[in-house]
Amino acid sequence: MKRVFLLTSIFFAAAFFSQSLNAQTEAQRVDLCTQRTQGATFQASYIIQFPAQVAGERPQTFRQGIALTRGNRYRFTFCNDDALMGEAVVQIMFNGREIATNYNSATGAIAHTLDFDCTATGAFAIIIRFNDGQEGSAVCIVSHVRTL
Repeated sequence: MKRVFLLTSIFFAAAFFSQSLNAQTEAQRVDLCTQRTQGATFQASYIIQFPAQVAGERPQTFRQGIALTRGNRYRFTFCNDDALMGEAVVQIMFNGREIATNYNSATGAIAHTLDFDCTATGAFAIIIRFNDGQEGSAVCIVSHVRTL
């Protein structure tokens, strides 16, 4: 009986501490990525993680609405997990049109920061995926740089 109680206690303690460690790891990733914003004012953070795209299916995407104000510069900073091949690609959408991205289609380059000068106040959509449908994990920090 004592063994059963001891094993049960160890199991629950391990489950409790493993969740705490994962949460702490995510918080640490956000903190490290926030340091790369170069002094901009933190507004929001998103943690994105997707498995590799399955053949014949569309790649998974993260979609989030965000309110931005005209006359402000915002910075989107991405910190990718170096252990995975996927790099975060963002599209900023307004009224169904892409108005900014960190992906250069001519060169295939993906920038780790995107400064966006907002020209209209309203609800924007942030769409994030990983390049070529690869497995990836990233932190996206949205910050306010300055008023224009």
